[in-house]
Amino acid sequence: MLSLSPLDYLISFSLAFVGGVVVAVCHCKYVDKIRHGVVVHA
Repeated sequence: MLSLSPLDYLISFSLAFVGGVVVAVCHCKYVDKIRHGVVVHA
């Protein structure tokens, strides 16, 4: 079985964290774009 070093865990955590940040930022920009594009009929 392959033994992973602490550096491997750090790299994988960093990649997952950066990926989550990118998804969150894109989601917030998309929601903001949708909110400004919607005309409210009241």
